[in-house]
Amino acid sequence: MVRFISMMEFIQNIDALVVILWILSVFVHLSLNFFIASYGTAQWLGVKNWRIIIWFIIPFEFLFATTWLPRVTVHTDDVKIWAYFVFPISMIGVPLLLWIVGTLRKK
Repeated sequence: MVRFISMMEFIQNIDALVVILWILSVFVHLSLNFFIASYGTAQWLGVKNWRIIIWFIIPFEFLFATTWLPRVTVHTDDVKIWAYFVFPISMIGVPLLLWIVGTLRKK
């Protein structure tokens, strides 16, 4: 659907921008989940240096992502809700909110 979007006759291939945003949002999401898992586990176990826990979580997350997750594609009528509301919030809203909170905390 993105390939057919044309903005003012000079931006023809907006799909490249969407793919970049999608890959960036996946990277931010995985990084945030990995940090939460390692930091939370370190606090739960009482380890002072949370970076040590990273080496124990990496194999677990790799095995979980490659073997335990089902390889099922589900097509439902909820695709419109995801495409119009959830994806823009996840790709633009959450990183923007985190950036604003980070800049406010610096001040």
